[in-house]
Amino acid sequence: MLRKQNFKYIILFYICIVLNSNVEGKHIIGGDVFFECLRLDTINNTVLMHFEFQMYRDGRDEEGADFDGGPGSQNFGAEFGLYRKTRLTNSWTFVTQTEPRVYNLRERVPPNTQPCLIAPPAIFVERAVYEFDLEIDIIDGGEYMVAFQRCCRSESISNLVNPGEFGAAFAIEFTSESLLACNNSPIYNEFPPLIVCAGFPLEYDHSARDSEDDQIVYEFCVPLSAGGNDGTLPRSNCGSVIPAPSFCGPDVFQEVRFRSPQFSIAAPMGGDPIVGVNDSTGLI
Repeated sequence: MLRKQNFKYIILFYICIVLNSNVEGKHIIGGDVFFECLRLDTINNTVLMHFEFQMYRDGRDEEGADFDGGPGSQNFGAEFGLYRKTRLTNSWTFVTQTEPRVYNLRERVPPNTQPCLIAPPAIFVERAVYEFDLEIDIIDGGEYMVAFQRCCRSESISNLVNPGEFGAAFAIEFTSESLLACNNSPIYNEFPPLIVCAGFPLEYDHSARDSEDDQIVYEFCVPLSAGGNDGTLPRSNCGSVIPAPSFCGPDVFQEVRFRSPQFSIAAPMGGDPIVGVNDSTGLI
């Protein structure tokens, strides 16, 4: 999670960290979100924002959940919801959602080099990039979220309880103060390693760059779950594979359950010593 310090809770990244217990994998394995301020209209108190969602899936499994909105896709596209919370309500209200989106880019992310092995060619991750613009009305004191929901996680994830029974919510939060400042989100410098060798030290620079040179604070956060694996449910049911943004908002998102005692909120990746992140540098 990244948090910029010049405003309270400007930017929150929900990042899915997965640990595979075997070589079989499938479904969506993670994602991240960025935004850019394109235009601030101080007369009408609106801002035009450009969003980029990067979604990742295990490329080895052709029968697992594919990206939404691609050629030959079984569904009509990915939908992204905009939500707002004010001091009066203190709960999230649905504002609008995008039209079904096809991805702008789909590509293979090759595995990283590791001292313990030469990765087989079949091990890789696919990345799909969705981009869209939203014009947002700025409400004083408001908090905002743009979110995407999708099932399902891989059954092979070893640090979560029943990971294959629920999906994920990928979201970014920002405040009215950040909108009035026409602020941009940080962007990660590198892609995380796909392969980590057991018994070898782990050191990864997960730092980000910021166009405004604002201070960035790093910390692990609990991934959010959304949706379920019942494909027969209507999309208005929040346990469906692809929940409808207008019916299923942040108030129904749940924190995942870590498999204790080895994993927890404080130690989502386990390890001995416990894997942590430097809050100033982003070094994991």
